[in-house]
Amino acid sequence: MLLSEDFENGLGPFRQVGGQAGLNWFRGTQAGNGARWLGQQAAFASGSATAYAPVPNVNDATHLYCDVTFPAGTSTFFLRLDMRTEGRFTIFQAPTTFLPLGGVEPLQLPQVYSVTGTPNPAGPAVFTSLQIRLSPALAGTTQRFVFTWVNRAVLRELPAAFDNVQFIAGALPPLAGTYAIDRQQPSSARSFSSFTEAIWALNEGGTAGPTTFEATPGQRFVEAPPWLRGTNSHAVVFRRGAGAGANPAIQSENIGIALSGASNFTFDGIDIVPGTTGPVVGYQLSNRDNVAGCRNVTIRNCAIRLGNSSEFTRGIYQQSTLYANLGQGDTARVNGHIRYENITIDHVNEGIRLKSDYQNMPDYDVEISHVTIGSGAARSIGQTTRIEGTNGIYANRLNGLRVHDSVIRGLVGSNDQLCGIYLSDVVGPQPTVIARNRLDNLEYLLPNVTASFTGIYGIRIYQTAGAGTNYLAPPADVQVFNNQVQNLYYNAAPTYPFRVEGSVQGLYFMVTNAPTNQYLVANNTVALSNVATPGVGLTNLILGCAQPSHGPVEAVNNVLVATTPTSGPRSALLVHVDVPRNQGAATATNLRLDHNDYVLNSVPQGDVGHVHVEGTSTATPFVGQTLADWKALTQQEKHSRDLDPQFAPGSDLRPTNPALARAGTLVKLVATDLAGQPRATPPDVGVLEFSPPLVASPTTVVQAWPVPFADYLELALPASLTGELQAELVDAMGRIALRQTLPDGTGAHQLTGLAHLAPGSYVLCLRSAKGEVVRLHVAR
Repeated sequence: MLLSEDFENGLGPFRQVGGQAGLNWFRGTQAGNGARWLGQQAAFASGSATAYAPVPNVNDATHLYCDVTFPAGTSTFFLRLDMRTEGRFTIFQAPTTFLPLGGVEPLQLPQVYSVTGTPNPAGPAVFTSLQIRLSPALAGTTQRFVFTWVNRAVLRELPAAFDNVQFIAGALPPLAGTYAIDRQQPSSARSFSSFTEAIWALNEGGTAGPTTFEATPGQRFVEAPPWLRGTNSHAVVFRRGAGAGANPAIQSENIGIALSGASNFTFDGIDIVPGTTGPVVGYQLSNRDNVAGCRNVTIRNCAIRLGNSSEFTRGIYQQSTLYANLGQGDTARVNGHIRYENITIDHVNEGIRLKSDYQNMPDYDVEISHVTIGSGAARSIGQTTRIEGTNGIYANRLNGLRVHDSVIRGLVGSNDQLCGIYLSDVVGPQPTVIARNRLDNLEYLLPNVTASFTGIYGIRIYQTAGAGTNYLAPPADVQVFNNQVQNLYYNAAPTYPFRVEGSVQGLYFMVTNAPTNQYLVANNTVALSNVATPGVGLTNLILGCAQPSHGPVEAVNNVLVATTPTSGPRSALLVHVDVPRNQGAATATNLRLDHNDYVLNSVPQGDVGHVHVEGTSTATPFVGQTLADWKALTQQEKHSRDLDPQFAPGSDLRPTNPALARAGTLVKLVATDLAGQPRATPPDVGVLEFSPPLVASPTTVVQAWPVPFADYLELALPASLTGELQAELVDAMGRIALRQTLPDGTGAHQLTGLAHLAPGSYVLCLRSAKGEVVRLHVAR
């Protein structure tokens, strides 16, 4: 360390040169403290030692300078500091014979750093941490560094302040092992005082082995950490440390944590909380310089709550921008193998945005699981005056996106469309899976311009029509099952007619013109109502299959319910299907509709289904008002019904009508229901099986080891579990990976033959002959 100064005990090696009109440098608590180190004081420019504020009607310049000797034998030098400013602040480099003059800016000198305005998007009230790599030519010399603030009379600008100055010689050593991040302790060999310090050491030094940073629970780190960059060959983990208290939290005014082309990172239990105006993004991932994407990144077990001060606030923002077509097989330059797990996102305008910008180079293998977007309170996501559309999750051009076991609720939007989940141009060959999600309480405010059509969607999947669009990269396998959509509504009745397909749409699919693509829509439950806003058009399911060469589309085992007033305008439609111009309502190819339950509570106020033939007027579709009409029109739906499911009380839409029991058809991909309960044979329709949800008896304790397991799993069962048991291992996608029978439910047992299972999380389900069910989370 060549020089280190935190201004807690004076100006240290720095010397002042006052201006000609009373401007000078002082140190004190008036400007606050830099984020990197613990303390209370900083150096600041001002017209008074007791006030840190704009100095009006004065043109002046003041300087603070120090001398630094750089050793020979190394060519790596750094200047680090925390600073804030609103006007012109410059760091000059000079020979030690140079003496700055008050009131004069030494523009003839080389500049190490210069800014006019504020370097922080959050404004001059926030310290920014700078890491400046100095010239290798400094080796073996002594230099004077002049920190200059220029005050301009015509502008009321907050003066410069800076803190925690370091001049460092030599490359940083690589990191390995476990380090603490503790705001209450100074940085040391195995501890850092801030995320900024830890990330800078990691960026500059890299790793020599697996590296873990443990942040102290209960602490709030008020800082703007630098972007993480580079590809580590070793795993790097930032996680909550041991002990009581809330998750450690980063309070930022810009981005909480940002990764640029960084690989092999895990953030576990690190919250993001708002400052005065920000942050704009909680976690951000992006590719870097057209060279490398973020890969093998996991963010989990955290809460993200932003200030929601602008319409562009996002809990998570993942983007990939390329400047040339590099070929479909080149995935190193985009983001891949990304996991977002067990995250709560609140007080943002968009929960998660995933965006690949370049054609046939999509981000790939991205999984969103057990994520909750919205606190449950109305309007906790979005803005009432938002110009752009509001989305719980938005994804554009992703290969292998999986969104499952998540909750999206409390969204509000206006002027543009509102979507719970919106996928644009999904890409293969990895499957796109949207499964076991709950979407609830999505509110749309009437647009300012009523002539433009806007809508609210539960799940919207839209693909560009043209077969020649190269980023579609067929085959795309789209699977949408076990999703529950309810309480989508306009907050007032419109004064203009609704469109045929409705202003409120539960599930919407625009199918592309690629014969190798395939779409499964199974075991979803969509319950819509416009009782409070008569005249708002409802459509539970839209299948846009108008392209002549689309792949197979299958919609089975769905429960679609529309509740309308018993009088007034016709405003409900359960299913709308577009077919190519060379086909008819009864001759649509590559389309299967069956084993669905269609419920209109007031048949005169709506239709079961419409078929629109491409090239004809949308105002005159083929209409099936009743289920019998719909079956005759489409020559499909042989096993579909129109029975009231009689949903049980509660937030989940669990049917109880025994006439619907086992009314579904077997779908191999849908092995469990929304609650993780295995499907019967044949299954029930909708998101939930009729039988009660899985409940573990408080007196039933099952032990399983080792966890994680390899090729076997030992079980210790209590005496209360008697008789034969069915044991099932269910993977994170709800598929039954293993099923074995245990002949006697007491004592010790071993599940064998597990070596072929993929690594990941599993749920062990044990079922007794008495109907008792026990669930246990394990992992391989």
